[in-house]
Amino acid sequence: FWNQNFEEMEFSMLYHLCTSMRVFHGLAMHKLAGWQMALRCYVDGSCRVQSRHCRLLISRLRLERISHTHTCIVPGLEGFPEAGVQADVILERLRLVIEVDGFHKMTIPLDKNVMEAPSIDLHSICGVAHEVVPDVSKVVECGMNGPAAFKRRLLQKAGWRVITLASGENEEYLTTAVSKTVQGMEDGNTISGDDVGQQQWQPQQQQQQEQEQAQE
Repeated sequence: FWNQNFEEMEFSMLYHLCTSMRVFHGLAMHKLAGWQMALRCYVDGSCRVQSRHCRLLISRLRLERISHTHTCIVPGLEGFPEAGVQADVILERLRLVIEVDGFHKMTIPLDKNVMEAPSIDLHSICGVAHEVVPDVSKVVECGMNGPAAFKRRLLQKAGWRVITLASGENEEYLTTAVSKTVQGMEDGNTISGDDVGQQQWQPQQQQQQEQEQAQE
């Protein structure tokens, strides 16, 4: 099987299949003959240029002197299977992964709620994701697309908490929440990575409400 002339993209797809079977079903896929080749192709294909949003988040974490790694394979946690996927920002102490996702990783929920949204003309929505989602997301909540949602489930199964920093969201709030959580751990308080998400969204929701009131 592995002697076939697979291209790099095909090896990367095989790696996604194998690592999901390893995480969700406990199969020893890493013992397969082509595992290392598939892993190398996945890593090479995942080394993308960081977005400006991601670079800003990393810079703020450095300024706050918060220990983290970025753009690398997520390490394994004791008692959990290894996720084997790359992540944008990893805070191992908090068991927290931050994914900085742009509009190209979001999808429009074409359900009854969207159909009934009076401010959306579905007939005028046409184009690729990063052109359409920014306008629609102002009215309805847009979820993650299939690959992004699958990656989140994979990381959660491997014991990681996952926070998504979407386009248009302020990385300063998230950095502040992480800093408070780390400080709480150092002070001996029982604070987990789950609290980071709660602290993150509260200021953003308040800011959004203030913007809406200003527009009215």
